Amino acid sequence: MQNSVDLVTPPRQPVLPLAAADRGAPPLRGQTAAGSKAHGIEVQVCGVMQAADHVVAWRDLCGRALDRNVYYDPDFALAVIRHLRDVPRPVFALVRDRAIDGDGALLGLFPVVMPRLGMGQLELFGWRHDQLTLGTPLVDRARAPEVVKAFLDWIAGQNGAGGVLLPLVTEDSETAGVIRAVAAATGRAVRRFGDHRRAVLVGGESFDATLLRAMPGKKVKELRRLRRRLEERGPVAMVHATDPRDVRDATEAFLTLEASGWKGRNGTAFMQSPGSATFLRSVTRSLAQYGQCRVDLLTVGGQPAAAGIVLGDATMSLYWKTAFDEALASFSPGVQLTLEMSARQVAGGVAVTDSCAVADHPMIDRLWPDRTPVADWFIEAKPAAASAAIARAGVSARRGLRSTAKSLYHIARGRKP
Repeated sequence: MQNSVDLVTPPRQPVLPLAAADRGAPPLRGQTAAGSKAHGIEVQVCGVMQAADHVVAWRDLCGRALDRNVYYDPDFALAVIRHLRDVPRPVFALVRDRAIDGDGALLGLFPVVMPRLGMGQLELFGWRHDQLTLGTPLVDRARAPEVVKAFLDWIAGQNGAGGVLLPLVTEDSETAGVIRAVAAATGRAVRRFGDHRRAVLVGGESFDATLLRAMPGKKVKELRRLRRRLEERGPVAMVHATDPRDVRDATEAFLTLEASGWKGRNGTAFMQSPGSATFLRSVTRSLAQYGQCRVDLLTVGGQPAAAGIVLGDATMSLYWKTAFDEALASFSPGVQLTLEMSARQVAGGVAVTDSCAVADHPMIDRLWPDRTPVADWFIEAKPAAASAAIARAGVSARRGLRSTAKSLYHIARGRKP
């Protein structure tokens, strides 16, 4: 492990084409060419290439969504499919209203996969992979109840479908409230799995006040003492990269820092897989073009000591990735970076920053006192349906085999968790 890391400019990475096989959607039981229509709304199911053809409308929906979810932004979702291996290929349930214009206004987007299980039972799963920590679908704010009902009615129209499992839903979000209300109004049960509470940074007060809610003043003084000790190693500064070119260079610093630490020793650093490194470079640069990505660097003596990648906007941000120089571990550079980043988020008026962390995380839970409830939601296809009862029993059985809904998902796909 090197004690210093240089900022470097990588060679330009080619944009990989989506496979031609992804152009069409896989056959679905009960699916017709025209889609599923209800109350003037049409649910159109398409493959990856077809979804990519709607990228302008897709990106517009992201800005109108009831809750922001950068993971379902086209620049993120399509990069996952292009570059990452062993990721399930989804289809996209697009909710449209063709009465608005010829092509149909895009009102909702639900990425789903359809593993076929035993006993002739079909269960649909919201798209999930290792780089995703939030599975809230994109739903037009102005017509949210109609959109959710149309999607659930489409699920019910799939022959033998017991329901759909939406992963990692933030249960206090507006979208979750609409799903819960529509399910109740239509007699559909909602079952929760893998529920936990995740650290979030909530705006509205100074970060100093937030920090004092999180820990006693003695601990805050200790963090400031470590900062002074770090400054003895050289001038400490923060770099906030937002311009796509600056994001490109800062992302290389992150990649190098990550590879120099424990992930590099475990063989799981982005840099150790060409596809994974290309994915990260593509996502950060593409989202930066739309003001949806910032890379923060803490430098000591002009050299990166810690890096963090923040996705999203002032409505909803994700503290997605972080890495630090382990040679400086005794000074807690990752914590120092997080403190600086947090203060910037609050000062910038960001409403909520999601930590993307597991419950009871040893670092972020000490700094951010607020929590958001997160769970996988299984929503039955039809009220009081025998198929739904079978599906719920199957989900419950698999839930008993693993402690998290993520493991449930991997089991359904035939992978080891």
